[in-house]
Amino acid sequence: MNYYPFHLGDYASHTAHLDLMEDLAYRRMLDVYYLRECALPLDPLEVARLVRMRSNIAEIEAVLREFFAQTEGGWTHPRCDAELARMKDKQAKAKASAAVSASVRSANAQRTPSKRSADAELPTPTPTPIKTKTPPPPADAVGAFARFWDAWPEHPRKVARPQCERKWRSTGCEAIADRVIAAVEAAKRSADWAKDGGAFIPAPLVWLNQSRWEAATESENAPDVIANAEARRTAEYLEAQERHRQAAIDTEAMARHMAALQGVKERALGIR
Repeated sequence: MNYYPFHLGDYASHTAHLDLMEDLAYRRMLDVYYLRECALPLDPLEVARLVRMRSNIAEIEAVLREFFAQTEGGWTHPRCDAELARMKDKQAKAKASAAVSASVRSANAQRTPSKRSADAELPTPTPTPIKTKTPPPPADAVGAFARFWDAWPEHPRKVARPQCERKWRSTGCEAIADRVIAAVEAAKRSADWAKDGGAFIPAPLVWLNQSRWEAATESENAPDVIANAEARRTAEYLEAQERHRQAAIDTEAMARHMAALQGVKERALGIR
C-alpha cells in the first residue's frame, strides 16, 4: 500500500506527549506497516531494524506497548488494519468491475451484424454480490464479553473484536466483568471521552491492553479517599487543640504554685 490517509488532528491529539525519537519511530512504524500490509514482527529488535533505528530500542518498545496490540502473528494496529481492509475492498470491487467491463466488450466484439438486430440475445449481466452483515452472536453464547462490546460506544476505533475477546479472556476480565463494564460506562460519561466529539475515545483493544478499568476504579474511589483524609486532618487538629489546652492549664497551675512559694518565702523573710 503506497498511499494511506493521514489525519493531522487525530495524530497530533494522540501523540503530543511523545518525544522526538518516539514520534519518529511511530511514524516510521506506520509506514512499514502500510508498505508490508501486515503486522510488525514480534521482536522489537527486528522492528528497530525495519525502521532504521537500531540504537533506539527503548523508544521502539514504548511505542509498541502504547499504540499496538501484541498477537501471535505480530504487533497489530487497529486503525492500520481498518485502512488496509478498506483498500483491499476497493481493489476487489475495481477488479470485479474491470472483469465485467471486459466481458461486455468481448461479447460486443464477437457479435455478427445479424445478431445486432432487435431480437438479438443480450449478454447475461453479472450479478453484483450483496454483502450482508452477520448479526453479532447472542450474549449468552460468548459470555460477558458481548456486554462489554455492546457497552463500548460506536466509534471508528471500535475494531478488532476477535483480538479484544482473546485479550478479555487472557487477562481474566470474565471474572470481574461487572467492574470492567462499569468502568466503561463511567468513562463514557467522562469529560475526556466527550471532548472534541469523542476524538479521545481509545480503541477497546488498547484500553484492555493497558488495564484502564483499574484507573477508572481508582477515580471512583477518590471521593472516599479525600473524605477519609479530611476526617483524619480534623481529628489531628482537635487532638492538637486539646494538647494546647492541657498545656495552658498546666502552665497556669505552675504559675499559681510558684506564686504561693514566693509568698511563703517573703513571709519567712519578714519574720526574721
